[in-house]
Amino acid sequence: MTQLFINKDQKHGDRIFISGTDYHHLIRVLRSSLGDHISATDNKGYCYQSVIEEIKKDQLVCKISQRKKVCKIIPQVTLAQSLIKKDKIEWVLQKATELNVAEIIPLQTSRTVVNFDQNTFKRTQRWNSIIKTAAQQSERMFLPELSAPTSIDKLPIENYDLTIMCLARKERPLLINCLASNIKYSKILCIIGPEGGFTLDEENSILNRGGTVVSLGPSILRSETAAIACLSQLQMLFKRNK
Repeated sequence: MTQLFINKDQKHGDRIFISGTDYHHLIRVLRSSLGDHISATDNKGYCYQSVIEEIKKDQLVCKISQRKKVCKIIPQVTLAQSLIKKDKIEWVLQKATELNVAEIIPLQTSRTVVNFDQNTFKRTQRWNSIIKTAAQQSERMFLPELSAPTSIDKLPIENYDLTIMCLARKERPLLINCLASNIKYSKILCIIGPEGGFTLDEENSILNRGGTVVSLGPSILRSETAAIACLSQLQMLFKRNK
C-alpha cells in the first residue's frame, strides 16, 4: 500500500485530494488506478486508509475508509550531524529518516569543510523533499523535523535525557555500554562530527554541560557512516530492552 503525507488542506470530510508531485508519482510512476488503496498520514497523529475513487487530469480523489490514531516512537532521537559534502549529507538525511530519527540538526563545527552560507539555506527545500520521500518509502507515520543549522555551543542539550557525542581515536566507553537498561529515555541527542573530528574545546563544551562522549567501536568511520552506525545501535538497543 502506498504511503503519503498530507496537509490539512487536502482533507475535506471523508475525501482526500492529491495533486502535484504526489499525483505524478502515483499516476505516472506507480500507475495507480481506481480502487487502489492509499495510506495517508497528516503528521499530527492520524493515519487515513483510503481508496482511489476518482482520477482527474491533475488530481486524485480518495475516499477515507478508516481513521487510525498513531503515536510517536519513544525515545525520540535527534541527530546533530556536522555538515559534510552534498551527496554525503543527503545520504545521511535519507538513511536517518529510514531509521526513525525524530529531528535532524545540521551542525557547524570548527573542522567542518562545508560552511553555512546562502546556498546551505537554499538547499533546505531539497533536503525536506529527500526526507519526505524517505519517510514515505519507509512507511513512517511522522516526518522528521529538519531544524535550522546551528553550532555546538548552541545545541539545546538541556532538553534531552541523554546527549551522546561520538568520537574516534580515543579510549571511550562503547555506546552499547552507556545506556542503562533500567532508565526509560524519552529524548536522546546524538552528535556526529565532520571528517576531521571534534576539537578538544568542542568535546569539553558537551562534557561540561552533562553530555557523554562515546565510541562506536575500534574502526575509524567516515562521518556519514558514524551517523548511521550510532542510530542503528540505538535502535537495536531499545528494541532489545523493551
